[in-house]
This record gives sequence, C-alpha cells and structure tokens, in this order.
Amino acid sequence: MTSPVYMLPEYNDVHVVACVMRKHRVHHVVVSKEKRVIGLISSFDLLKLVEDHRSVMKNGPTERRGGRTQG
Repeated sequence: MTSPVYMLPEYNDVHVVACVMRKHRVHHVVVSKEKRVIGLISSFDLLKLVEDHRSVMKNGPTERRGGRTQG
C-alpha cells in the first residue's frame, strides 16, 4: 500500500468507502474497530458487490395522453 493509509470504522456504509477511494484515488481502505485493524476493502470488493447486487432493469417511461411521458 501507499502512504497515507485511509482507515474507516467498520460501521460505515459501503458508499462511504467508495467515496473515500474515489476522492483520494486509492484502491484499498483499511477497516478498523476500536482502533484495531480488522480488515481491508479493495476496489475489486466493491465491484463484486455491485455485480452481485445488480438491479433488474425497469421498463422505460410510458406515454400518457397529451404527449407527456409518465415515469
């Protein structure tokens, strides 16, 4: 890993980890609990999470009377 090392508490949401990675252009974030290292999250972990939880594509908006779309 490069310096500085970014560390986040275990209770943070995944989107916080993604924001830190993107903002600081890093691919790994250390996860801590009470100032002790308990894990490491990589950008590949986030990609796997997205892949495993991809949503089903919704139908596009439908046209209503009057030429406006509903959606």
